[in-house]
Amino acid sequence: MMALSLLLGHLSFQYIENPTRTGLNKVSVPKASFAVVLSLLGTYAVAAIIKESHFTGRLAPDIDVIAAEVTNSNPLRDRCLAHKSRGEPVGCTYGATPGENSHLGAIVLGDSHAASVVRAVERALPQDHLYVLDWTMSGCGMIRGIQAKSDWDYACADFIENTLARSADLPSDVPLLIVSRYAQYVRGETDAATAPEYYIQKPYAERTKAFYEEMSQGIVATACAFAQQRPVFMLRPIPEMPVNVPQHMSRSLLFGGSLARVGIPLSVYNERQAQVRAAQDQAAAQCGVKLLEVTNTFCDEETCWGDKQGRPIYYDDDHLSEYGADFLAPEFSRIFEQVNWGQNER
Repeated sequence: MMALSLLLGHLSFQYIENPTRTGLNKVSVPKASFAVVLSLLGTYAVAAIIKESHFTGRLAPDIDVIAAEVTNSNPLRDRCLAHKSRGEPVGCTYGATPGENSHLGAIVLGDSHAASVVRAVERALPQDHLYVLDWTMSGCGMIRGIQAKSDWDYACADFIENTLARSADLPSDVPLLIVSRYAQYVRGETDAATAPEYYIQKPYAERTKAFYEEMSQGIVATACAFAQQRPVFMLRPIPEMPVNVPQHMSRSLLFGGSLARVGIPLSVYNERQAQVRAAQDQAAAQCGVKLLEVTNTFCDEETCWGDKQGRPIYYDDDHLSEYGADFLAPEFSRIFEQVNWGQNER
């Protein structure tokens, strides 16, 4: 059905919407209204014909598998991911039901990138009586004191302080994993020469050395604050792809006849993530934060890829799908190697 949606969208745009939009600029309002009605009827007719002809059965099954990765994310994501204007975590849990016979196995803290891997952390739990606590907030970089110039109710800084306070009341042997799309807050959505949206002390007109130092120090300070309370792990930055991976791959196969992979040069990844990785290295040296690598899983010697064996590992351009996140299971397993559950209850 996902492939069918792509096909209908393409046909509608190519043969109905685009010609209609061009033609409407040249006709009167009554005629334009009539044309719109006809275009809607045409779209309905195409859909009905395809449905009655069982057209989906004639598409290659792998197209549907690729296209369906768009929806392969945590089904509880929207409920459990705190909005960026909310300073409190929702606090969803996954795994064993919290109670007398269960233990908190790990805390996952971060933005939507953390939300995209939290269920994979759950699946990496070594024992059935353990559960994962979800502390994630949309658009919240894990940098203490972070503010946004264009968002007056941006509550990320409050979110971090509130989770830090809650963490102090939880058993100290429970490890915490920090996952964040730091490059978005440090470098921007892309590397375009625009003024930084995020800051800590004061807004910057450009990304100066002082700006990078302030943001890097914020990354380190945040990780080390949590490391005073418990073992802390940080996931290295997840590679950001240039396009929506499942959409691009499925469309290339559907309309081009061959599968077009999506990737970015490893050198581009390393350059964009340089400040972030350096800050993570500093946190490791300064307060014992342990780092979980991603490039050995998603990159070869030259390229970071958006798929594994022809199946997308992202549900868009930068969030790992459930399928993709599970490839990090060996790294996530490291979180639990030296934990003695319940030995250090507060």
